[in-house]
Amino acid sequence: MQKKRIPAALLVLLAAILIPAALAGLPQDTYAGETLTNEDFLRFHVVANSNDPEDQWLKYHLRDELLSFIHLELARELTRISDGTESPVSFTVTEVAEVLHEKNEQILQKARDVLQKEGCTLPVTVKLGLRHIPEKTYGTVTFPEGTYYALTVTIGKGEGENWWCCLFPPLCLLNAGSGGSTGEAVAAAGTAAAAALDLTTLPPAQLEALGLSNLTQDQLRALSAYYTHILSQEKYKILSTSDGRLQLRFKTLDWLRSR
Repeated sequence: MQKKRIPAALLVLLAAILIPAALAGLPQDTYAGETLTNEDFLRFHVVANSNDPEDQWLKYHLRDELLSFIHLELARELTRISDGTESPVSFTVTEVAEVLHEKNEQILQKARDVLQKEGCTLPVTVKLGLRHIPEKTYGTVTFPEGTYYALTVTIGKGEGENWWCCLFPPLCLLNAGSGGSTGEAVAAAGTAAAAALDLTTLPPAQLEALGLSNLTQDQLRALSAYYTHILSQEKYKILSTSDGRLQLRFKTLDWLRSR
């Protein structure tokens, strides 16, 4: 007896129905009925030339200097947009990417100046774009392997261990000056999300450690309002409460690829 073959068109139709249904049953981190995706993050990487102690120190030093520069530029932009109004001004992840895109050459020049000041003749590159990132643990939260949008700074051959954090949501500031520890950043983010973050109340020594000593009071207030707004959003609270691997839905990031 000859078996009846299922038409190919019917197989395609069944796959179109059953596969999304199966994926929908997988565990995912959700907020307000939506799914947390890779598009909700903007990563920052600094890759060392090698794993030699000197190259690793240079990586952290460059990280601190660039974070200070980036926070200053964001604060300036926030202050400019607010134009003296008391209403808090914030950025979306897309808007932060646009600011970094506009400041790319300035960030590169800053990186070159920092290395030159330390007597380092190695080349440095700054790239803003899509990057495949292996699984990374950030404090108590593990980000799954996948494609993210990232600002990547590479020193020399880029063969050393890299340092990373999130520029959006803005956890990098809270991690600056901590000697590379990431667990403190998540804990601080959770605290900041629970109450208003006011950088104007920090003592000069702490502002210096965070690389914010050159900011005016208006810029500190603008940056505080921005950080508080983002870290208070429901979808990012999981970063301070989760204890395990984030279940992200990975989108194509077409809106970032077009930049």
